Amino acid sequence: MVDVNNNPDNPVINDRSFGEDKYKVAEYGVQYVKGMQAEGVMACAKHFPGHGDVAVDSHFDLPVINKSKKQLDSLELYPFRQLFDAGVGSVMIAHLYIPAIDNTPNRATSLSYNNVTKLLRKRLRYTGISFTDALEMKGVSKYFPDGDASVQSLIAGNDMLCLPGDIGQALEKIRAAIKDKKLKWKDIDARVKKVLYAKYNLGLSEWKPVKKDHLTADLNTGITEIRHDVAVDALTVLREDSSVFPLRSASQSEGGDGIDLVGTGLTARRKKRKRSRISEWG
Repeated sequence: MVDVNNNPDNPVINDRSFGEDKYKVAEYGVQYVKGMQAEGVMACAKHFPGHGDVAVDSHFDLPVINKSKKQLDSLELYPFRQLFDAGVGSVMIAHLYIPAIDNTPNRATSLSYNNVTKLLRKRLRYTGISFTDALEMKGVSKYFPDGDASVQSLIAGNDMLCLPGDIGQALEKIRAAIKDKKLKWKDIDARVKKVLYAKYNLGLSEWKPVKKDHLTADLNTGITEIRHDVAVDALTVLREDSSVFPLRSASQSEGGDGIDLVGTGLTARRKKRKRSRISEWG
């Protein structure tokens, strides 16, 4: 999630984002990508070209972003460019209406050739796999129902269709689009080969079943300690009044002398544990 959370009224991104600072969002996103892909898990950057500055949830309707290309380039696109340079394996396309990119009425960026092919592929030169966001979401299905969204997504240049709804109906309309020369078989074949190639590179051509014994416990090893560290390090003074700071002892409150000690920072044990976690990630 490398959306920059720059709209306090955003109902869907908010605390899913790394924050409102594009540099921090990009830095954290790049490290997340490196960590996942170093372990053989393809990372996916979303929601291209940036879902942060909206006040509508695309699960329920099509959000509108009225920004210029220059504004988008200076903020929303910045984290994506950094992740592309870092080699992120895939990207998910958002359901947004951005007239500066494509002013076709009600055409979401996920269905837009201008966004997927012209901006993502040609201008930003991204060659990884592109996923649509879920095509069952109302931001798309409200305006392109019954398989139409699947056809338009492929015409736009996407490789993978996420949750296309009625698959049988979508396949019929895709075949019809090929017959009408709106799509080409060679393009479909190229995308299939692209996905198969990615699976091969990730080792999926060799079946390796996951051992499920104690799987949940193994995946959550050390989580309690991490939660504690996060809670302690995240303590923040939101509001200050004279009754709280500076801290006063009972003797001071009564006019006498007193000494108060406020300890900050990590204990030696926590420092050691944090250093060990950092060394594991390089």
